Amino acid sequence: MLPVLKLLEHEERVARERVESLRAEADRVLDELARAETDWEGWAVARQRVRQVMSAPAEGKTGTGAAEAALTAARQETVSAHERVLDARAWAAD
Repeated sequence: MLPVLKLLEHEERVARERVESLRAEADRVLDELARAETDWEGWAVARQRVRQVMSAPAEGKTGTGAAEAALTAARQETVSAHERVLDARAWAAD
């Protein structure tokens, strides 16, 4: 009976090590995904800001005022994007 128990312990240890390895890989992938999503959102925000600045003179704003408004909006969206990433990481940690 002893050899059977040793074999079971060995298989359990191998399975546990695989789970730990996969968890580490999942953490790495989630971190990479969060960075990629932040980058993607940044490009989307940049495109939206350029569109706003380009259309601002038609709305009666000066170039400087439009740029300042776009910068403020971009900062707010960047904070929101970072908060979503932190929420995703917290969710993944649970």
